[in-house]
Amino acid sequence: MKQVAVNDWNNDGQISDDDKQIFGCKDPKWIGSLGSTMNYKGFDFSVMVYTKQGQWARSYFHEKYMKWSDRGSQHMAMDFYIPKGAPVIDHTTGDIVYATETHYGKYPYPNNSDTSAGGYFSDKGSAKGEGFQYQKTSFVKVKNICLGYTFPKQWIAKAGMQHLRLYVNVLNPFCFTNYEALIPNGVMPD
Repeated sequence: MKQVAVNDWNNDGQISDDDKQIFGCKDPKWIGSLGSTMNYKGFDFSVMVYTKQGQWARSYFHEKYMKWSDRGSQHMAMDFYIPKGAPVIDHTTGDIVYATETHYGKYPYPNNSDTSAGGYFSDKGSAKGEGFQYQKTSFVKVKNICLGYTFPKQWIAKAGMQHLRLYVNVLNPFCFTNYEALIPNGVMPD
């Protein structure tokens, strides 16, 4: 990726809001969950996995922290395209140096516009460059893991109990996603 390429999608000879294209959808293509419980000699183990796949959402995290315009330093490390010879910050010394080779990053070359989109968007305001704030928020989440042991009745009867179970429950221990910010199921679609 280099600079943003803006297309005249309706072929009217000018770039306008009529050329806007919608990619992705705020609704997931599919949602699923899988639960399993296993028992063996008084021990029980259960797990619950939940997934949403195919949805996109505007990331206000990226809107706030991806901006290059905050005096030349965004608040999170972004994989920008940086051409050879472009001024960059040497993070070991804090000095401005020049890139010795081209880095082909995921995001377009920043130019201190409010959008980090460079080129065309620099004088259009953040609404035109907000496409870079939309992220695919597909995820697979382990929602619950439980390990328990039910004591035999003959052990607990002496204490006047009829049933005793000891267990450990872990909520939301893992989330697998390519989303680059906080938990993806907490992102609200626009």
